[in-house]
Amino acid sequence: MRIVIDLQGAQNNSRNRGIGRYSLSLAKAIARASKNSHEIVILLNGAFPNSIYDICNKFEGLVSKDNIKIFYGLEKTEAINPDNNWRRVASEHIYEEYVKILSPDFLVVTSLIEGFEDETVVSVGKCSPEFQTAAILYDLIPLIDPGNYLRHPQVSFWYYNRLDELRRANLLLSISESSRNEAIDCLGFPANTVVNISSAADDYFKIMSYSNTEKEDLLARYRISKPFVLYAGASDPRKNIEGLIVAYGSLSKVILASYQLVIAWDFSGPSRKQLIDLALDNGISLNDLIFTGYVPDCDLVALYNICSLFVFPSFHEGFGLPALEAMSCGAPTIASKTTSLPEVVGLDSALFDPNDTLDISRLIEKSLTDKMFREGLIENALLQSKKFCWDKSAEIALGAIEAAHNKRMANESCRITISHSTRKRLAYISPISVSTCKVSKFGADLLPELSRYYAIDVILEQEGDVTDPWILANCNQRSTAWFEQHVTVYDRIIYNFGNSGHHQHMFALLERYPGVVVLHDFFLGGVLWQMGMSGFAPSALANALQRSHGWSALAEFNEAADVTVILEKYPCNFNVLQRALGIVSHYGFPRGLAIEWYGTEVANNWFIIPQLIAPVVDVPHDQARVDLNFYNDVFLVCYFGQLDERTLTHLIIDAWQSSQLADDARCKLYFVGELPEGPYGRRIRQMVHNSKGRIHVTGRLDDKTYHRYLAAADLSIQLSNEVRGEVLNSILECMNYGIPTITNGDIVTQEFPDDVIYSLSEAPRRFKWVA
Repeated sequence: MRIVIDLQGAQNNSRNRGIGRYSLSLAKAIARASKNSHEIVILLNGAFPNSIYDICNKFEGLVSKDNIKIFYGLEKTEAINPDNNWRRVASEHIYEEYVKILSPDFLVVTSLIEGFEDETVVSVGKCSPEFQTAAILYDLIPLIDPGNYLRHPQVSFWYYNRLDELRRANLLLSISESSRNEAIDCLGFPANTVVNISSAADDYFKIMSYSNTEKEDLLARYRISKPFVLYAGASDPRKNIEGLIVAYGSLSKVILASYQLVIAWDFSGPSRKQLIDLALDNGISLNDLIFTGYVPDCDLVALYNICSLFVFPSFHEGFGLPALEAMSCGAPTIASKTTSLPEVVGLDSALFDPNDTLDISRLIEKSLTDKMFREGLIENALLQSKKFCWDKSAEIALGAIEAAHNKRMANESCRITISHSTRKRLAYISPISVSTCKVSKFGADLLPELSRYYAIDVILEQEGDVTDPWILANCNQRSTAWFEQHVTVYDRIIYNFGNSGHHQHMFALLERYPGVVVLHDFFLGGVLWQMGMSGFAPSALANALQRSHGWSALAEFNEAADVTVILEKYPCNFNVLQRALGIVSHYGFPRGLAIEWYGTEVANNWFIIPQLIAPVVDVPHDQARVDLNFYNDVFLVCYFGQLDERTLTHLIIDAWQSSQLADDARCKLYFVGELPEGPYGRRIRQMVHNSKGRIHVTGRLDDKTYHRYLAAADLSIQLSNEVRGEVLNSILECMNYGIPTITNGDIVTQEFPDDVIYSLSEAPRRFKWVA
């Protein structure tokens, strides 16, 4: 095979950081392993001229000079400046065309999520279907913790754009099993397309001997005057340096008097002052907290070798290379027991809870005072560090690349990069970023997956701006007027239909421009009624009734004293079903209803695609309860969703009041939703009032708080006397959070397996309150 390795990761702003080291070391190892089997081409970016000569020297004897290629894009492509977007996009097309000229079988990208503050240019799948692409996956930390990393709109725009590129890669080469699981759980990658190739420390991180003079010179250079505890790594919220300082300040006075805490990183400005103030507040003197500034590798190796203890307290790491570097130098090493660090350290007793500063402090003190434990840490460091080797990582990477290539050559099923020229253009017609519309969120989950295969425009007719960061970064926003003028450019059209006013413009569009309909609500009379009452389409409901259900239904409507009777009885959706090129629903019951109402023929082009639901990336159960001010001993029972006669709110309250739970002060019932106006709502409010503070209705919540309740609940109960999509969605959300859920048999008979929820043997019957 001809393998092109994009080595911009060893050129750009990450050159002297973990990504730069990783990129260069892995590329060299792949070149060594490929000498007699594959042709390796190194691709560099001419925007970083100062790095090119050095990198060429590092591949002397591994890659011929003719196989080191330099790509030139346009100048000023840094994404931090929105004015650069057109130059960046143009450069990405130039990049792919240049790679195409190199005729690779596989492109390996070492640094895909970069280019925000430098001129890194990488693109996957815009115009080059001839070759496959593998991307190194370091972590998905910004996606998992957007509050710390994606608060700035332009940063968010850039990161979600890069994730879209990542999704189009054929193969991900993860640097740990932890980051591999993140790609599978958070991005939905099939497990067989993400391979853990691990990492390693470079050869110069090893046990070294130093003379007394060399030690004295090193220590004097960094103002170290005592035995010391060492941390090395970047300044980043996830690195938990504040937690380390607080933990260090909790050590015994004897330890504090005997050791210094050395932080090997170039802190300056406000962040340095904040850490110094934090140290002083926690009893650490200025003499005993050392900030080294920039440390060259030769000095870092020495610090690893002579430190008394290396501590790595991160909340989240893609791999945690400094811990392995320290262990390779024989340093007794302790670290967090989160994400990838247990893989690196390989010793349970050397791990602490990074959220518990007392646990960190306890393990630091034990490591410094317990001779036998300390010797065990050193022994573990020497044995564990030998398990990581660049040649082994290269061997696994090449094996994965060869397997993917062989699958493609054998025409087996694999993830094929889809070029811009072959990616179809898709018009996605739906409300977007509308908090009061449940269908709106569907696009946030669906569109990133569709973008692997389609270039997508979202067609909008709404008040309020689109706020979804992925859509802002990766989709054009078009008005319905623009869509109608350019409809011929689209290969596919998708309509998201729900029963609210946010969808009123879609009926006429579907009539003129048929497309695939995702049917979120089978009954559409509500939106048609609103269209008539608002004057948007005065006869919309009457026309739909006549066409869907005949003249008798229209006569009922004309004679009805209460239109809600008509809206609950008749779906009013035949126009939509008839004009659709295909129907997608999340559950089987709408298809069954369509057959009941219109016969079997209407279901011929019907497809059931299970409700999209993202894996939970949220606060844990205990933290959610703290956030919501629940004591640990509270047993929290929740109902999630709409509160009305149909969802049998009154029966849930009656059952609660007649149970032993109502007599236990630790038990609470929360209805996480909003009560309707009218007689039923007033009756429920009175029942809640009579419960003396044991039953609560939250009212409308923002998404964050709603999901906090899902994370905090101990039990959920979801009843309904009608099968509608929102009821099933609520059950699915509860299941996604691992909440034991009680429901009634009518709902779950065909939609959920018997062993995932508790189904009441007798379904509650219809009930109507009399005002």
